[in-house]
Amino acid sequence: MSAHRSFRVLAIALASLSLALLAPQAFSGPGDAHAHAAASHEHDQPAPGHADEHPDAAASHHDDHAPSQAPPPAGTATPDRHAAGHGDAPAHAHNGQKRSIPDEWLERESPLWPSDDNLAFGQEVYQRFCAACHGQKGRGDGVAAGVAGFVPAPTNLTLHGAGHAAGEYAWLVRTGNPQSAMPQFAGRLGEEEIWAVVLYVRHALAAGESGNHAH
Repeated sequence: MSAHRSFRVLAIALASLSLALLAPQAFSGPGDAHAHAAASHEHDQPAPGHADEHPDAAASHHDDHAPSQAPPPAGTATPDRHAAGHGDAPAHAHNGQKRSIPDEWLERESPLWPSDDNLAFGQEVYQRFCAACHGQKGRGDGVAAGVAGFVPAPTNLTLHGAGHAAGEYAWLVRTGNPQSAMPQFAGRLGEEEIWAVVLYVRHALAAGESGNHAH
């Protein structure tokens, strides 16, 4: 072999070695390329143990921020809901405000007889919890109402007392009137106190103006 040919072979070998070092993927076979692509695809996939194990995770997260559809607790007073579901329930006006009274309360009679003792007890309850707004004589001219300027003004009980059933008034005392400043007294007054003050309104305040002693 001549020196010129030996030098040429050596030069080709060196060039091949340099190319292999600088670009190793150029000499990868089809199998190596497929393995590299598979590895790249696997890297792009989400890590196991998240979406696969918890398919409803996204839905649960959304529900945490959605308005609650849970029903209200049992026994919650919802007069507007009752009125919407019982359009034929009788409506009674107090100072122009109409409210639907449950039939069971319209038909309920007072368990207390208008004795002197019961009327005295009812007056005591009235003076403690009602007179500040409805006034000493029930005319709707109480001191608190005058200072606060309630709109609408408290009901003149001397004009309404005898014209409404005892059960209707008991229901109003229990639930209050959300259309006015009157609060609900359920939980603050016992059953006997509620019926006693109703007795006093109907048989003392209203009767004092009209002479009507309806029971």
